[in-house]
Amino acid sequence: MTAENNNKEKNRSQLHPRNPHVGRYDLVSLCKSCPELTSYLRLNPDGEFTIDFSDQKAVIFLNKALLAKFYNVKNWQIP
Repeated sequence: MTAENNNKEKNRSQLHPRNPHVGRYDLVSLCKSCPELTSYLRLNPDGEFTIDFSDQKAVIFLNKALLAKFYNVKNWQIP
């Protein structure tokens, strides 16, 4: 395990156990809350869906989907 992976695992373990965002996002499910996110999904080398976190629009739609699904915030946008 690399130092970077070890730090990521340590940070995850510091999250509250009931935090709904521990672990990987269910991006397919999140796309139901924000269909615009669908066009930003990509398969990673392990065959799992991910997004390019350096793509500003992808991150905006991910946050929009998270807010809609988990917090019932339907009309959110960054000015």
